[in-house]
Amino acid sequence: MKFSKRTLEALTFPDSHAGKTQFLAFDDGVKGLGIRITPTNKKSFFLAYPLRGQIKRMTLGGFPTLSLDHARKLATQNLALISNGEDPAEEKKKGRMKDLNVDGLFAKYFDVHIKTKRGERGQKDVKADFDRYILPSIGKKTLDSVTRQTINTLLEPLTDRPRTHNICRSYLKTMFSLGEREGLIEKSPMVNIEKLSEESREEWIKEGDLRKLANEIRAYPNASLKNYYFLLMLTACRKSELQFMKWDQIDSENQIWTIPKTKNGSRHEVHLVQAAIKLLNEIPRLKANPYVFAGEVVGKPFYDVGKPWQRIRVRTDLEKYTLHDIRRTMASYLAQDRVSRDRIAQILNHKDQSTTGIYARLTHKDKVQTYEILENILKKVLGEVA
Repeated sequence: MKFSKRTLEALTFPDSHAGKTQFLAFDDGVKGLGIRITPTNKKSFFLAYPLRGQIKRMTLGGFPTLSLDHARKLATQNLALISNGEDPAEEKKKGRMKDLNVDGLFAKYFDVHIKTKRGERGQKDVKADFDRYILPSIGKKTLDSVTRQTINTLLEPLTDRPRTHNICRSYLKTMFSLGEREGLIEKSPMVNIEKLSEESREEWIKEGDLRKLANEIRAYPNASLKNYYFLLMLTACRKSELQFMKWDQIDSENQIWTIPKTKNGSRHEVHLVQAAIKLLNEIPRLKANPYVFAGEVVGKPFYDVGKPWQRIRVRTDLEKYTLHDIRRTMASYLAQDRVSRDRIAQILNHKDQSTTGIYARLTHKDKVQTYEILENILKKVLGEVA
């Protein structure tokens, strides 16, 4: 194909390549110069060249940011290096490894993985973990200087906290895999970095203990926070999901709260039972704040729901119960009431292999019934919710 600015602008991903990840076309003018087109019609120039019995490809830059004339000039320069036995792709890779540090790779990882797959609170949690446990130690290190020993040294202080260790390991594994795919590193330093075993927490709140906690919650001076804890029970959602609840996500007429993106990356609709609607109606709306549980900073949610919960636990002498135990307890109560596992998974928004098929066939009506069963259980245990 004879490349020109006009032909490249008009070129689109062909229907005949449906199901494939890219379409390649080559220039008749400069040997080996090609254009790569993705199914979303993103275009980039590359150079294909033979070296040591293999055909290699080196990305030159995206079109139209990189002009056709400039792409031809780069291709010609690199072909001259190849004729002298040099591999321009390897030289480019080495240069990028020396120039880019872990801070830079984290920024790329955050944009590619975290921003696209996690909600607002999830993004903050990931950044907080990197700022606390990872970047202070290795952020300024160049990518070519990070070894498996570097990672072992970084994670060693976390061995007495297996869950935190494993979360950081998971972040690093995904981040360095991205670096490997992008050609920024030769090989990920995460090879043979093993997970630590974690004890599964099975604690759930006994009915008598839940009544004690509920009585203390009712006496809590902050009305919005009081309602937050009761809504955790009625929705069985994750604490951060409720913490970042916004008024515009609530359809009061249809009694639906839509969470745009949950921890597993999916959208989730929560049915708001009558008791939940009542609690929400008691919370004042602040014009300058979109969040239901508004914080002291304008436009921000109430950030720390853990400290008030700690005070409630101390006053009831029930410090063993965490906030997440509320969610686990609601699931346990439903199971004791003989609600099926797939229905419980539906309201918890769990996506596991054993329930996904049945979960997909359940209707919104099934979900509504499950939330109403949960509301009735709580009324039996607590008398009245809130």
